[in-house]
Amino acid sequence: RPWNSRWNSPSCGVNTVARPWRATSSASPAELPAKLTRASASSTTARARALSPVSAAATSARRVAASDAVRGRRLFVQACAGCHLLNGEGRQSPWAALRGDHSARDAAGTNVLQVLAHGTQLETNQGLMFMHPYIAGYSDDELAAIGNFVIDQFGLRQGTITPEQVRAQRAVSTNASESTILTR
Repeated sequence: RPWNSRWNSPSCGVNTVARPWRATSSASPAELPAKLTRASASSTTARARALSPVSAAATSARRVAASDAVRGRRLFVQACAGCHLLNGEGRQSPWAALRGDHSARDAAGTNVLQVLAHGTQLETNQGLMFMHPYIAGYSDDELAAIGNFVIDQFGLRQGTITPEQVRAQRAVSTNASESTILTR
């Protein structure tokens, strides 16, 4: 007997073992809506995808965001985790902690971007704490990915740093270093 021969009997309930995507029901197969069959569900999905270019664009944007997140994490592990640790707690002191830091909670990433581009230093009771700039060693895309990873992971927000913003910070950094050289 073929597995679907039970469906020809009007007294039969839904076979959840053979067709687990259907809900358990005492209705006959003829009474079940066509939407519940696998073929109609896949054709409905195909029609929706064909009619909705926005969903295709949204899917593409999600893929790009996911690949940027993976790249941001990879770069963070390579360049930043040595001091900040992968969990953002900071290795040397509490000043190196990123988790919950107000800069990491800014989705625009204003401070994160400035620190990546120009570095930072702070005199504390534990001595001078500093982070060197990363602008010379990474591309605009890579720095944007690192910054967005920091915001996503430790600020619990969706980072919005773009490569164009990094490029603008790079120009500020270049102009500042040129003016420093000229004034010495």
